[in-house]
Amino acid sequence: SYQKEFHILLLVMSGGILGAFASLDLFFFYCFREFALVPTFIMIGIWGSGEKKNYATFQITIYLTIGALLALAGLILLYLQMPVIDRSFDIVKLTSYFAANPITAGIQNLIFALLLFGFGILVSLFPFHTWAPLGYGVAPTATAMLHAGVLKKFGLYGLIRIALPMLPEGAKVWV
Repeated sequence: SYQKEFHILLLVMSGGILGAFASLDLFFFYCFREFALVPTFIMIGIWGSGEKKNYATFQITIYLTIGALLALAGLILLYLQMPVIDRSFDIVKLTSYFAANPITAGIQNLIFALLLFGFGILVSLFPFHTWAPLGYGVAPTATAMLHAGVLKKFGLYGLIRIALPMLPEGAKVWV
């Protein structure tokens, strides 16, 4: 039942995935990332199976929302480190700017920590992995496969593409 709606949500998720990985803009990367995650909650809540379906839906929603807010705070702080006249969401421009004009070590540590924990929750880094087994266990197969196989990589991609090159001193402390 509701097969059409399920497939529409899969397409929305796929569109968000493609948009996030193709984006060279922090704003669009974040928006597409969230756009791809929202169908996950809906599909687990409606088409999931098992006794703990509702619990798993709430748990994955809470964990990934906290991670999204931490990542957003880190991205906003990173954006605010550029002079007002040069501010941009362009990842390439940001990377080259911060390579030429490094942020102070203390600020790098703070921003890197926010990005590490924010993206780390999505990647299921220890100890933020407790949502994953239950969430994948009750999720429809297609949802679990896309989430585990692709969406979790958003966090790793964010760390490699944004946090490591722009915040090398923070990476030395936290990694």
